[in-house]
Amino acid sequence: MLMITRGNDYRYFYNDYEAFNGMKVATIASSFRKSLLDREANEHHFTVNYLVYPSDEAMFAALD
Repeated sequence: MLMITRGNDYRYFYNDYEAFNGMKVATIASSFRKSLLDREANEHHFTVNYLVYPSDEAMFAALD
């Protein structure tokens, strides 16, 4: 699983599942990407709020 944050956002660290709970996650309209994160969330007991974008470009523009 790969998650990208803003360069100046220091709230999240590798395997810090407690901090992931309730976070907003941008993804493209792809069931594969969402299913990977859903599996991790289920396994490590956290939930996320999805913001779905039509393309990688739109998603990265929103992150900026």
